[in-house]
Amino acid sequence: MGALASPTDPAATLSVKTEYKAEGIVMLTTMGVAAFDDVLGIVNYSLATAIAMALINKQPVAFITVLEPFLSIIGSVLLGVGFGFLLNLVTNFIKKEEDSVLLVILSGILLLTFGTATLLDIDQLLATMTVGVVVVNFNPRQELIFKVLERYTDEIIPCSLPLVD
Repeated sequence: MGALASPTDPAATLSVKTEYKAEGIVMLTTMGVAAFDDVLGIVNYSLATAIAMALINKQPVAFITVLEPFLSIIGSVLLGVGFGFLLNLVTNFIKKEEDSVLLVILSGILLLTFGTATLLDIDQLLATMTVGVVVVNFNPRQELIFKVLERYTDEIIPCSLPLVD
């Protein structure tokens, strides 16, 4: 349970950023810390799960016990970096500045990343987060990409669901 307690929900941070149109070094640092917090939560959970499974199966906790989660984490990061640079390459060839074209490409790359991570039995969330990190740091059109995502996120993923009695 302690491994699940470390990550925090970045939704409140995103809401404040969006509502007040906050920008600057403090907001960038806060968003970076929120993302790093989630990555650390994935690492903590992976390690805790591997150790717990070894203890449940009455096996000794050895180096090999923690090696498997680290290989999964490294595989997720490598997969995310690969698809992130693929996304950067594809967006460089797009001449149209239409939101719909970018949405289709972003959705396709993210779904392809998620599906590939599932097939390889590695962490899907970390792989897709790594795609975002690569886009933020290496894509010259990253502002346009994230503005499109911010504009259509509410339509794509409903933030609030109706309560059912």
